Amino acid sequence: MHTEHNVVPFHPEPRTTTVLVVDDESGVRHLLTYWIVSLGHTVKAAADTEAALQIMRESHVDVAVCDILMPGGNDGVWLIDQLRAEFPQTAIVIATGVGDMKASVTLRAGIAGYLVKPFQREELATVINHAVTPDSPWVRDLKKAKHSRPLPEL
Repeated sequence: MHTEHNVVPFHPEPRTTTVLVVDDESGVRHLLTYWIVSLGHTVKAAADTEAALQIMRESHVDVAVCDILMPGGNDGVWLIDQLRAEFPQTAIVIATGVGDMKASVTLRAGIAGYLVKPFQREELATVINHAVTPDSPWVRDLKKAKHSRPLPEL
């Protein structure tokens, strides 16, 4: 006796990109969260570096969008160093009002993008899409880099 089984093919849901927004300014955090959700991504947000590290340690994050100048003991430069050490697979995008840092940041391995505030939603979308592309230059640079050069003190 032969029984025919109905086999339903398995099609996993496409995984959305998870983006961590780290900015001490609540208005900026909320706007970036709104934009990123409107792009179809999942968002986690942190107001400081310690909260950001806690989120990173508790869940998977594909892209971290980090402000540089934040009040308190640790700033965005410190956070980037921590993320590079603990989560090298996470793309880092710097979003800051400090426009003159771009040249020094490009010397650092593992930075997927750089945005100078104020920026537009389309610029953010482009940088996030670039950051999650597997053959993106930042991924190749990260694999080649033995040591990343530190960002200058601000």
